[in-house]
Amino acid sequence: MKGKHNTKLFEWQKKKYGICSKCGKEKELSVEHIIPKFLLEQLGLEDEIVNDEENFDHYCFACNRFKGSRIDLTHPRTIILLKKYINKL
Repeated sequence: MKGKHNTKLFEWQKKKYGICSKCGKEKELSVEHIIPKFLLEQLGLEDEIVNDEENFDHYCFACNRFKGSRIDLTHPRTIILLKKYINKL
């Protein structure tokens, strides 16, 4: 895995304030992994955790905490990403 500061995830984490992709409110933001990190780790796709920007979204802390480590099938990119990761196995 690349150094912590040389990843796409690090670049996304720099955005601290804006519109939450889930609730639409202007708030402090965190990076949400559409396909949870734990699942990518289980599949042996650790590099995807920090470098696959398609799997990132900006959620406010409340929405991110509510989703937790579950897969949100209402997110428009979930199915596309699941297919992509299955094809990498």
